[in-house]
Amino acid sequence: MSLFVAAVCLLGLTGCDPAPAIYSPAPAPSITPIFKSDEEALAAAKEAYERYLDVTDRILKNADSDIGELASVLGGKQLEVEIEGAKDFRSKAWSAVGEVILKGGTLQQYDRFATAGRAIVVAYICEDVSGVDVLDSSGKSVVDVNRPATTLYEVVFDWQVESASLRISDRQRWSDRPC
Repeated sequence: MSLFVAAVCLLGLTGCDPAPAIYSPAPAPSITPIFKSDEEALAAAKEAYERYLDVTDRILKNADSDIGELASVLGGKQLEVEIEGAKDFRSKAWSAVGEVILKGGTLQQYDRFATAGRAIVVAYICEDVSGVDVLDSSGKSVVDVNRPATTLYEVVFDWQVESASLRISDRQRWSDRPC
């Protein structure tokens, strides 16, 4: 009998004892890169920069244009910097003639897994301002005669989910050498 009781107790204990848990980590979320390649990321950055040039050219040529339109192509600290610059430009009663041209661009980095609102593309962008003049209210040029025709900038682009496009969040002169 004691063997039977011992067997029942042994079976009872093993039947009540749960099997050790097997740890299965949750599957990692699948993140699909926004751009399929570096070339596609650079093309999108150039397109975003062209939109920026269109908006800034319009604002600097037409004193009645809405400075707030800069928010459609700029974000972060760059938006604040450019709004202040546009206000200063207008307070001097200056106007621009000609167009800034995007001469070229080179990808510095592309973060395939960046989240919205964060730097996803950084590129070197070359601007050609040789065809641009800035005039005061009397029509006299205020451009320095030694101004270089081209300038190289390092430009940071953030991904905007709402518009499914890039927006410039930082833009710094990269080099004083012509590009």
